[in-house]
Amino acid sequence: MSPIVKPCRCGALIDRQLKFCPSCQRADDQRRNAKRKASGRTTAAWNRLRTAAIDRDGYACRRCGRSGTVGTLTVHLRPELSGNHWTATLDDLETLCRSCHGSVDAPRAAATRTAQESSSPPEPSIG
Repeated sequence: MSPIVKPCRCGALIDRQLKFCPSCQRADDQRRNAKRKASGRTTAAWNRLRTAAIDRDGYACRRCGRSGTVGTLTVHLRPELSGNHWTATLDDLETLCRSCHGSVDAPRAAATRTAQESSSPPEPSIG
């Protein structure tokens, strides 16, 4: 029995469980890391601000109250800042558990994905 495959965005056939082929995965990792650096999310100042927000909120999610640690909680940045962590202040941050953060960001992520899909070339057919 042969494995179930699908085309990668470059056209290479990959296992259906993978998102990208190794080459496209490296390129996507580089893109994501560059985006993190450009947004200010990798700076020591951001990490201090993030920890201060979690401490301010008592190590608990502001939406559901689930408690956690610095490693299990996320800090949500106000959408008006468009991901610009350089300009964030403590008032711009909200401590959330991963579940609540996902539900808060899901509509934004879906809109971004829809916009990207409408502008990307059609996938090659396997036939």
